[in-house]
Amino acid sequence: MIIGTGGVGRYVYHTIEEINAESAQWNVIGFIDDDPSKHHLELCGREVLGGTDWLRSGYVSNVVIAIGDPFARFRVVRRLMSIRQLEYPAIIHPRAWISRSVRIGQGVIIYPGVTIDCDVQIGNFSIINMQSAVGHDVVLEDFSTLSPSVSIGGSSLLGEGAFMGIGSCTIQHVTIGRWSVVGAGATVISNLPERVVAVGVPAK
Repeated sequence: MIIGTGGVGRYVYHTIEEINAESAQWNVIGFIDDDPSKHHLELCGREVLGGTDWLRSGYVSNVVIAIGDPFARFRVVRRLMSIRQLEYPAIIHPRAWISRSVRIGQGVIIYPGVTIDCDVQIGNFSIINMQSAVGHDVVLEDFSTLSPSVSIGGSSLLGEGAFMGIGSCTIQHVTIGRWSVVGAGATVISNLPERVVAVGVPAK
């Protein structure tokens, strides 16, 4: 089951189709969205079956949380933790290049064209969007989000829920605090505290 009917949800559906074309693994039952106006609509040939409470039926066990906003993703995960039978597989596009020494948490979504160097740790429910590059020894904590064409320098740390805008980057050995936002095109050359917005070159 895919939670989210926006662009990320549709991306996940089509990625699962490509994964299955190489080796059949998943059957997408449908979509979930807490917006009642979307219930029973059709998306990618599948029905939007209801809100997250629908998952308490016990009919499914594997769920992908396909929501781009990291805090919205966090809220959904917190709501679903009471449903014991649910599991959260990582959805990784076949055309991503990932070193064998990378550790990937549950519920991670990785787009095509991504490159991830050695000894990286990717926390639960993180999203790495298309054409992004993650250097060696980087740590992405839970709910981290990299927009398209982000570059993360080696040995950097993104705290829980950190968000990198389109085309932004860091140099090596940079820490971005929990739930901070880096604007599109920004270059981070020094540590950022928690819960700030940083923009520009260099990012301030």
